[in-house]
Amino acid sequence: MNNENQRLEIAVKILAGFCANPACFAGNRTNGWALVNCTEDDLAGYAVSIADKLLAAEKAIVPNK
Repeated sequence: MNNENQRLEIAVKILAGFCANPACFAGNRTNGWALVNCTEDDLAGYAVSIADKLLAAEKAIVPNK
């Protein structure tokens, strides 16, 4: 799977998780979420941003030897 497809797949799963848990929309900026009154573009942007961070973290992992 190429990186762009992997990125999209991860972002879609994150977005599904956001939508399955409405509590994350009821948070506030003090608990780490800024999703209150967000737009669809904001939500999609969060999902893609988190996907990018996960992919970057995966590349940074060095296996134990």
